[in-house]
Amino acid sequence: IQSWVEGTDGFTTDGSEFFGRPLERENGPVALLDPPYPGRVLQDESAYVALFSTPLELAPGANGSRTYVAVFRDHHAEASHTGDVEILHAAIRNLSPSIVPKADTNPGPAATTIVHGKTPTEPELRAWFQSDWAAVEHLGGGIASFFHGPDREHVVSKSKEAHLARPHALILRSGSAIDGANDVLDTTCHMNGVFQSLMSVGHPSFHRLLSPVRERLGLLGASGQRIGFRTPDGITWLGVPSTFAMSLTACRWIYRLENHIIKIITRVSTESPEATTTIRLIEGEPLEFVISHGLVGGEREGEEDGTLTIDGTHATIEAGPDSLAKKHFPEARFTIEATDPSLIARVGGSELLGFEHASTTHLVYETKPAVGLVLKLSGSTRPLAAPVGKPVWSAATSALRVSAAGEATVDHLDSILPWFIHNGIIHYSVPHGLEQWNGGAWGVRDVTQGSIELLLSIDRPDIARATIADVFLHQYDGSGDWPQWYMLAPFGWIQQRHSHGDIPLWPLKALCDYLEATSDFAFLDEAVDWTDANTARPAGKPSSILDHAAAAVAWMRQQCFPGTALL
Repeated sequence: IQSWVEGTDGFTTDGSEFFGRPLERENGPVALLDPPYPGRVLQDESAYVALFSTPLELAPGANGSRTYVAVFRDHHAEASHTGDVEILHAAIRNLSPSIVPKADTNPGPAATTIVHGKTPTEPELRAWFQSDWAAVEHLGGGIASFFHGPDREHVVSKSKEAHLARPHALILRSGSAIDGANDVLDTTCHMNGVFQSLMSVGHPSFHRLLSPVRERLGLLGASGQRIGFRTPDGITWLGVPSTFAMSLTACRWIYRLENHIIKIITRVSTESPEATTTIRLIEGEPLEFVISHGLVGGEREGEEDGTLTIDGTHATIEAGPDSLAKKHFPEARFTIEATDPSLIARVGGSELLGFEHASTTHLVYETKPAVGLVLKLSGSTRPLAAPVGKPVWSAATSALRVSAAGEATVDHLDSILPWFIHNGIIHYSVPHGLEQWNGGAWGVRDVTQGSIELLLSIDRPDIARATIADVFLHQYDGSGDWPQWYMLAPFGWIQQRHSHGDIPLWPLKALCDYLEATSDFAFLDEAVDWTDANTARPAGKPSSILDHAAAAVAWMRQQCFPGTALL
């Protein structure tokens, strides 16, 4: 319970109203710039209470004060009510004036600023993205976004980012196999100056290299991969670009600054679990670039006992010996290296950002004056096998295309279809989200609905078959039902034991969809194990897929209201 003794002039309850979005707060938190203060209850996603005192007017040479009072109650069983104000009154009556001595503090980081790209003109956009525009969107008289090129790269301008409550971002994944037959590296790129984040290999939750972006306001500037450059006043970090372009395997940021044009490209390999970050100075004098990486080395940043080994410009990051990742993947590791070591001036930890003590929570590369740099980030949990089949994104771009001369609506549909497939493959192969930081699990309902339909629609019945078999492997022995979700191998024993009542229906539907599409009725005779409900491990009692299906039907019949077919 808190207030100002002299009265309150306004309040905010959420950080989005106090701080504002990145492009709104170039001169500080937006709530401090333009009174009157909001004074409303906003239940958004960044709980943050701010109370604004009444104005204090001082004559020359005079002084004054405002008194803030707060009371903490560890037990408040009833709902808040107006009577709680008396708690504050009692606290005010018992106040004794005191002066808190200034605390000793360690030196903070070097002075930093954030620079955003200038809003691009249409001629600049035409120069950067020269042909084949589709579904052009306008906003405030300017171009907000469009699709570009045969692969329907999506280009977004700074003006659209400023207009939306949620920042643009994209999950990229490496490799050629839809089902992750080899290690798959995934990484998340955010338009507002986070060039890679939440990078993982082997499992989206348990084996991570880079930390995630945990809030959408851009307040926590240490997560993921950030890029800046040194100036006489400190480090200037790149924020929101002039344009942001998203393709199925890469993201591009273009910053038109006062004296420079900088292009950043993050690209994932279609053959191996690696990603590259390429910095190119298009215009302007060479810069001393600073590239910071917020490290995890396991599951959660700040909680892992991982190791960071730096050898010249090559860094190796390994999860701690007691981590789930290391127990299941003994040889698992990540590496970061500069492809041209001669460009690097220094490699180190947080001390390069100006902190007093070195820390392995960050890996920082600092260049000599340069016009470009390439960093390669890679990871592995096992030896790589040879790629099989055509690259995953070739399937995404060629499987579904539509056209009709002069029909704008059809053009829009053709532009967005590859992205629907992209989202579906991400959801299937490295399940997590832009704001769902913990992942790596299949919801039984999710994977047997959209994922199976997607695999069949892009002519991959082989993967659909294996997926359905894996789902039936996790069916509980004896009862015939399923967990709500289970982690991907080798962590399938981590699961939600209880499930919603409709869950057993969806594996049956997926099985029917597969049989209808393929006529592969021999699949019904394939022997698949069950899961022991007590241990969440394989039960060691293989039965045919047909027996599994019969058990699911029996479970549903047992759950029906007597005399009805209602679950």
